[in-house]
Amino acid sequence: ILAKEHISKENNNIHLQHVNNLHAQLRKFLRQFNGVSSKYLQNYLNWFAYKDKLYGTKSTIKQWFYAILATPYAYELFLQFKDNAVNIRT
Repeated sequence: ILAKEHISKENNNIHLQHVNNLHAQLRKFLRQFNGVSSKYLQNYLNWFAYKDKLYGTKSTIKQWFYAILATPYAYELFLQFKDNAVNIRT
């Protein structure tokens, strides 16, 4: 049985196997971080969603940033990033 057979596009049902698979992928994604603060959990979930959305596309990071900058609230996102960013010296 193929995974795509478990999701019917006609009636938009999501089966338990799909939910379990998504949960396993999220756990695998979060495992690379040494503890995830609940304060920043939404940021990690957004990152996971963008990563999942871009998987398999030929979009580059540059195109991805252009898409973010094209949003009407890009400046607010920049300010939020600037406030939460950590300076790394190389």
